Amino acid sequence: MILIFLDIGGMELLLIIFAIVVVFGPKKIPEMARKFGKAWAEVKKASYQIKDEINNEIDKIDHIEEKEQTSNSTEEKKTNK
Repeated sequence: MILIFLDIGGMELLLIIFAIVVVFGPKKIPEMARKFGKAWAEVKKASYQIKDEINNEIDKIDHIEEKEQTSNSTEEKKTNK
């Protein structure tokens, strides 16, 4: 998905992988990949938590607005009688 956005072809991807191997060495790459994977998982977890918190707050606001509308309509019915 990101590769399409960046318009990276096969040769460019191989060149990037080769540069990473040369710079960091083949022994450090698995360790770096694990750390990157853990960091990415934390970012996803945090984003889900933020999304859930926002949705909870929206639900609370909607619930309060529904109560206000219900009480307003009940008061209007009483005053119209």
